Amino acid sequence: MPASMSRSAVSRLSWAASSAAGGFSSRTPRRPSAVICRAAVGGFLEPTWLAVPDLSFELTEGPLVDPAAPKTAGCWRASATHTGIWDPPGLSPTGQRISFEGTSVEEFRDGKICRMRVVYDVAGIMRQLGVLPKAGSRGERAIIALANLQTQLRRR
Repeated sequence: MPASMSRSAVSRLSWAASSAAGGFSSRTPRRPSAVICRAAVGGFLEPTWLAVPDLSFELTEGPLVDPAAPKTAGCWRASATHTGIWDPPGLSPTGQRISFEGTSVEEFRDGKICRMRVVYDVAGIMRQLGVLPKAGSRGERAIIALANLQTQLRRR
């Protein structure tokens, strides 16, 4: 696997993955429900490409291959510019450049990806876009105080 992947490479990988026997399954922090068919894979990826059309990935570690099972894993860094509506949640373009790291684990069947697990820091991305306050800021402390108050009120 090359050290970096373009949108078209990731898109082709996802398209090929979705045709695996028994379907394709993927969960990410933004989409906790499983993506299980070719149409769903396209529906999952298309909003991302519309929001960040220059999204690119660089493999920073791996691929690590499990010698006992058809699995690989890798760590990566992604970067993009937020130029389109990010849906969900419907965030208007900010023009902000973002970068984030993540990890993915792929399982294979019949030479194709049949399951992919992806983990990355959504809160970190939202901080870069200005949706969430900076870590440790007064704004973050206020949000935590409101969340704690809400928890206390629910317990009554």
